[in-house]
Amino acid sequence: MRAAVTRAIAIERRSVPVRDSIEFTVPLPPPLNGLYANVPGKGRVKTRRYREWIKEAGWIIQGGRLGQIAGPVTVEIVLPRYARGDTDAYFKSLMDLAVRHGLIEDDKGKIVHGLSVSFWDQDKPKVTIRRAA
Repeated sequence: MRAAVTRAIAIERRSVPVRDSIEFTVPLPPPLNGLYANVPGKGRVKTRRYREWIKEAGWIIQGGRLGQIAGPVTVEIVLPRYARGDTDAYFKSLMDLAVRHGLIEDDKGKIVHGLSVSFWDQDKPKVTIRRAA
């Protein structure tokens, strides 16, 4: 009978850089109406499409090692012109993504001091977060 071999696993530790601005481009999220569904016995749950978008966009954010901005911020969201649905239908998922990955502390008014939207001819939304003055 062999004895179990214990191996040490090295864990890389890095500090997260604090930035004055962060910019990222991710695939277009599902519109607000496509984020959650009512499931009998479970209530409101994230749709498969939304979960897949969270995963894909999350890998992009993590791979970019974007850092974080502490304290108040302003956010500019540039949406593709062809995006269907209401203009505000995409804000929630993009802002939740920034919070989920620690780019900003929260998406409440205490932290987000300004939010603007514009449009461009690219196929993906671009989010720019800046430290509020």
